[in-house]
Amino acid sequence: MASRLTKSAGHSSLTAREKQVLGLAASGRAPKTIAGMLGITKRAVDSHIQQTIIKLGAANRPNAVAIAFSRGIINLHNLT
Repeated sequence: MASRLTKSAGHSSLTAREKQVLGLAASGRAPKTIAGMLGITKRAVDSHIQQTIIKLGAANRPNAVAIAFSRGIINLHNLT
């Protein structure tokens, strides 16, 4: 039960920008490319990815992407 609460809390606590950055990362784009697409700094992209890793309890960026896919936070249709 506690793990279910943790999993759902991670999904709802991601900001729209964190989800957007994670989706772009999942599509294989580099942080510098994501930054250019969104008009933000690479440092901001790195920060969003790091916060996503923390909130999802992931070990690293690829693990955060995998968790996000498995929880339905991102899907193949919203990778742009």
